[in-house]
Amino acid sequence: MSSLASALKNKGYEIGGSDRARDAGVSAGKFDMLEKQGIHLFPQDGSGLDKQTNALVVSSAVEETIPNVCKAR
Repeated sequence: MSSLASALKNKGYEIGGSDRARDAGVSAGKFDMLEKQGIHLFPQDGSGLDKQTNALVVSSAVEETIPNVCKAR
């Protein structure tokens, strides 16, 4: 999903996201690169979603029980 986030950010969209690997402290370099592009990262606890969130894109690896998915629904 990071490639999609980068592509959309390059087109001028405001992008944010979360990843369980980031929450676990894994793959820090990948997430540093995203943040340097201006992509806002937040935990998978639903805290990054608000009334201004227009869409939530998830991969098939994301369970329906993840707080971000629950809050978006």
